[in-house]
Amino acid sequence: MKVAGPLPADLAWIGVRAHDFHPASEANTPNRFPVEVYERMEGPFEWNVLLRHPGAPDADIWWKVPKELWTEALPNHLTVAPEHILPLRDEEEPAEEPLAKTGTILMKPARR
Repeated sequence: MKVAGPLPADLAWIGVRAHDFHPASEANTPNRFPVEVYERMEGPFEWNVLLRHPGAPDADIWWKVPKELWTEALPNHLTVAPEHILPLRDEEEPAEEPLAKTGTILMKPARR
């Protein structure tokens, strides 16, 4: 993933707000990744779409789509702008419950 700024040496997680994902149809779109939809739920003002990366079937991705932008044809790929990727430091795994309510997705970065 490309990020807007430098990453801290003690990077533990990256976070992405659920509203910051967007469909990515062009192959050369930065931070484009494949997704599979497994559930969608209609709320009063937006759709909540639960997705998975095909290579990580146990990692849920939560995408919130405002109703005015909703289309029944869901994408096969999403993207997130580099400036919307939040580098996070933490020595312990964050609690999932409070973050799930904010729509923030956390991912453990791959170490090289």
